[in-house]
Amino acid sequence: MIKLLILINVCFFLVGCEKNDQPEDVLSSYIEQFLSKSLSKSEALELLGKELKESVAQMDDSDYSGYLERNSFKKRSFRIILKNCHEDKCHITYILKYRQKTLDTKEYNIDIKKIAQIEKIEDQWKITDIENLKTFIDAKNSIDVQEQ
Repeated sequence: MIKLLILINVCFFLVGCEKNDQPEDVLSSYIEQFLSKSLSKSEALELLGKELKESVAQMDDSDYSGYLERNSFKKRSFRIILKNCHEDKCHITYILKYRQKTLDTKEYNIDIKKIAQIEKIEDQWKITDIENLKTFIDAKNSIDVQEQ
């Protein structure tokens, strides 16, 4: 009887400690890896779904590495401000704050509010769309917007 109780407790413990991927975990993982430029194309394809996955899948290796390299900024913070989930679809609104440096040593603080659509596809959460809602740029010097 005691062995049976111990076995049941161990089973409950193992089931309770099992990591369930939540939509915000998938989003956070994608952003952390993307900003650190350590996100391989195959890893990105595992986290993405639908049209977003198709657009990344169509990139050749040089396009994908250019896609990763275009982010010349240092991440400062990532914060989820709203999570709205219904069954197998979530919309997560978040803010990315980072500092960007240009070649001429101008520095900008940038805040971007985005919304990510995350859907459960084949029992896994996948990012299916990301949209920019608002961008705020704080620059100490003037920003040159002329095309070079």
